[in-house]
Amino acid sequence: MYLHLNKTVEIYGYLVTAKNTGTSNGNRMSFGTFLDYNGDWIDTVHFPPSLKKYPIQGKAVYKITGKVVAEFDFITIEVTTLERQHYRSDTKTTAFYNPKGGPKDNDNHSPFKLIK
Repeated sequence: MYLHLNKTVEIYGYLVTAKNTGTSNGNRMSFGTFLDYNGDWIDTVHFPPSLKKYPIQGKAVYKITGKVVAEFDFITIEVTTLERQHYRSDTKTTAFYNPKGGPKDNDNHSPFKLIK
């Protein structure tokens, strides 16, 4: 993700866990951990405005759009939009499925789509 530092990206990820917390103003925000299509970890921060407009809706595949930032050498995506996607799974594998288009078979290319 260092290659995309300070850039806006779009990536698909499966929600592993999310932690809700409050701001000093009493607003709700969240931190999320996702797995991308290649099995790499994605850490996200959801500030109150984006979390209110695009809430995390349980375990699912999401299309994540946001800015890649670093604090104390820790890379995260500041989420601007979060869209729950359709996906199918079976007992052996979990496959991403997006009827409007999305990740293709794993071809060892970056799962990121650079927006800006």
